[in-house]
Order: sequence, then structure tokens, then C-alpha cells
Amino acid sequence: VELPEKETTTSISGSSFLRLQRRNDCALKAFDDTAALHCRCRESAMVCWNSALEEQVVGGSRQVLASSCPMRRGEGTYRMDLRVNSSADAAFLLEVGLMVSPDDGVAFKVDAPGACRPLRRGELPGKSEPFFRIVSLMDVLVEGVRLVVELDLKEDQVMLSNLEPGQTRAGEAVSIASWLAERNRAQIMSARNPGELECHLFKEHAEHLQELVNEGKLDGELADCFLADPGAKWVLAAEITPEVPEAYHFYISLPAGMEV
Repeated sequence: VELPEKETTTSISGSSFLRLQRRNDCALKAFDDTAALHCRCRESAMVCWNSALEEQVVGGSRQVLASSCPMRRGEGTYRMDLRVNSSADAAFLLEVGLMVSPDDGVAFKVDAPGACRPLRRGELPGKSEPFFRIVSLMDVLVEGVRLVVELDLKEDQVMLSNLEPGQTRAGEAVSIASWLAERNRAQIMSARNPGELECHLFKEHAEHLQELVNEGKLDGELADCFLADPGAKWVLAAEITPEVPEAYHFYISLPAGMEV
């Protein structure tokens, strides 16, 4: 008799969070007040506050911290506990989510709500961007109440819930399956010939071969070879699994005047 696989939950400690560098191509770089970010560790926990005074651009002095602990698809559940101690009037700018490649830094746009950076080859706007913001955070967040963020990379979902007893408000599970699938595609295509992303002839040939497969006119080893090709999968929006799973990281965008 096979025993069911034991579920594992890995706690992401506050002390693993590090400040992300503001990119030189950030439109709001001039408002980056690094001296305003204060962090102190209490064992595995961390208290951070942003003391910046924003007199010109609201949101220009946000600071982004990301965990150095990598999280990979299929490895189980990861948990981060967060409490907003004081928010002033900046709660609407708080951002929590997932990101890739923290060493590539962070940027902000004047006309965009959250953390971002220029897209790399293979990344698509609105689909496989390097930052995934949990937009339902504000529906659950209560100042002074600990919030649990659980990332389940087996079920491809994020769950938000309040930890203290007596709190009944809790967000439903948020599916991230679409973003993860697009990140897989972006990871594969970043290492492919850039012509495969832009060549209309390549796309037309891939679509034609798919039609032949569907009609049974292309089968056997040739069909298997075509269906296994990452470039063809990208064109046909098929699921792609990279050999090395991409690492994801929790991140927090801390607005001016807030302590967490």
C-alpha cells in the first residue's frame, strides 16, 4: 500500500528579504530615497518601514524587497506572514506578489500601477511579465492583523487568509496557472533563435504542420518531432516545460509612510 505523499510547507522568513536595486531606466529613479528604508531583524522576522516624504510624485519613493529564497513549481507550498503595523494614507500602494530574477532590479512607470521592468525576449505584456501582483490583497488586508500568503506550486494557486482567530474575512484561492504557463514559455523562448518569435513564415509553417497532424496526414516520427519542438509549441500556444524549473520569489513593494 502506497502512503499518500506528505504535504510540505516551507516558511519564508522575513530576514530573507533584500532590497531590490532601482533600475537606471526607471522613469521615477530620481525619487528613489534609499536612505528612507529602515529594516531590523528579530530572529527570523523583519520589520521594515519607509520614512520617505513624497512631496512631488506619489509612489515615487516606493521600495521593493524580495525574498532570496527560490520557489519552484512542483515543490509544494510556501508561506509568508505579513502584518501592516502602520500605513498612513499609503495602503492602496502596497503590493505583494511573485517575481523572477531579483538581481535584474525593479522599475516603476508613471502610467502603471506596480513594479515592473523592460520585457526580455520571449516575455509578453500582460501574460508573462516578470512581476505577478496579487491584486486581491486589498480585499483581505486589515491593518494590525497578520496576513498569511500561501503559494501552492503543486495546485498553481495563491491563498490569502487572516491568521488571528475571530477574523472571518479571507480571500479565495487565486489561480496563477496561466502566468506560470506563460513564464515557462518565456523561459524556453529566451534561449531560442529570436527569429522564431518574429518570423511570420515560421509561424505559418508551424500552423500548417499542425493542420496536417490534425488531419492525420503527418504522423509517426516526423509528427512526434514537430510536436516536441519548443518553437512550434510557442507558436501554437501549447504547454512547454523547461528542463530546469524557473525560480520564483515573494516580493513586497513598500510605499512611503508604511511599516510592515
